[in-house]
Amino acid sequence: MGAAFAMAFLWLAVCLTPVSCLLQTDQDPHPVIKNLRMDPERKRMSWDLHGNVSQIWCFVNSRRVHKAQNNTYCKFAHIPCQATNYSVSVTQGPPFSGWIQYPKLEGKARAAAENLTCWVHDVDLLTCSWAVGREAPRDAQYHLYLENLHSFQKWPCSQYRRDEWGTNVECRFDDLSVLSPELNRFSVNGSSQESPIPCSEITKTLHEIERLTAPTITSAWCNQTYSIVQWQVRSHFREDFEYELEMQQGAHLEHKQTEDNFLKLSNPGTYTVRIRARHTAMLAPSWGEWSAQERFGPRTWHSEPGIAGN
Repeated sequence: MGAAFAMAFLWLAVCLTPVSCLLQTDQDPHPVIKNLRMDPERKRMSWDLHGNVSQIWCFVNSRRVHKAQNNTYCKFAHIPCQATNYSVSVTQGPPFSGWIQYPKLEGKARAAAENLTCWVHDVDLLTCSWAVGREAPRDAQYHLYLENLHSFQKWPCSQYRRDEWGTNVECRFDDLSVLSPELNRFSVNGSSQESPIPCSEITKTLHEIERLTAPTITSAWCNQTYSIVQWQVRSHFREDFEYELEMQQGAHLEHKQTEDNFLKLSNPGTYTVRIRARHTAMLAPSWGEWSAQERFGPRTWHSEPGIAGN
């Protein structure tokens, strides 16, 4: 009975062993692939090839992503800062598979910054915020870096907001002109005297995370016959917008969507209007802020925002 129980326990332990651990070493004493390694600066995984194979594929967290170049390496768009499993598999030739983890998982996963979110706002500003990891050491500190994934240029945050314990929980960039609208990586690294802290990251384009400010009315002209109102939206990344107008004439409230940046009404009388915008080139874009409600009437004539008609 005791022997049977011990055997059952052994099989249970084998079944619960992570698959990645079983694949870490190949049982073949003469494998076709040796010395699997990662070069983070060149963003490539390479290996030493021994033998003839016609095709090798690379995988990231068990997902096939690239066919090997010259059967000796795979290049990646970027290397995540979180611990990630990279593997290779010979698909045509002597069967072989192996893997490495990069970077190695250190510290408690829940010590990393949580709920990392970044957004562009007020045209020129970029803000990122995060929460302190639930299992972070008491002396934990976080620092954010922004990296362009095309040029690989990197910018550290210089303006932080801290919580009541002095831990950085928010970062702001004031000058978007030095940043690229292309794909960027936002990473938060942690440090502590007690134990290592894993990083957190997200990858986004700046136009993807932009929260549009309210449109600004640039000119308006009205008389008894018709009314023309024009407006503009400022953005460093997009010029194609869709607008929603909320117009009220007396008790009548109307909503209208248009890609024109002007409104022309016949026999308008006196009415109020407010406007908001969103990008048209994005899937399911969110609306930006509403402009202040402005009133126009037969004697409105201005070219400055915020001047109401009579």
